[in-house]
Amino acid sequence: MTKGQNTNVLIGSAVTTTATAGFFDPTPGGADVPVLIASWVGMLGGIAKIYEVPFDTNLAKNTLTQALTSAAFFIGGTKALTFLLKWTGAGFVVGGGINAFLNAVFTWRVGRLYQATWMKGSEPPTAKQVTQALMVMIGLEEIGEVTAMMRSSSTDDSA
Repeated sequence: MTKGQNTNVLIGSAVTTTATAGFFDPTPGGADVPVLIASWVGMLGGIAKIYEVPFDTNLAKNTLTQALTSAAFFIGGTKALTFLLKWTGAGFVVGGGINAFLNAVFTWRVGRLYQATWMKGSEPPTAKQVTQALMVMIGLEEIGEVTAMMRSSSTDDSA
């Protein structure tokens, strides 16, 4: 497998993990955030190994925590919306599905940002760069890519 294919497998696995955590998170305010951070750090450690770049777990945790804190208003709004949908009649499946998809998109963005940086041989992204990546509106092309990655990850797991 190529570096890109190996990276896709890692990102796909992390996307599936964070999406599952998002679906089953019954609380407002993103109690699934620790799962996001842990999954992202594991994913990034794997990507760093693929691209043979040094990886500092503590630096990654700090960068990702700062980014999520900076993007808290944006992300918090989406988490609050999904909580309201879960418990106000729209249903757990609808609210959980939206939260799962948001976690998947955020995970995909973080993985791709680090991959693009390390492919160039650059230093890891800053908290500001990660924050900017998290706060971009979701486009149709991105929805297609994340959905395809989730499908291929679930297919790979069953093989």
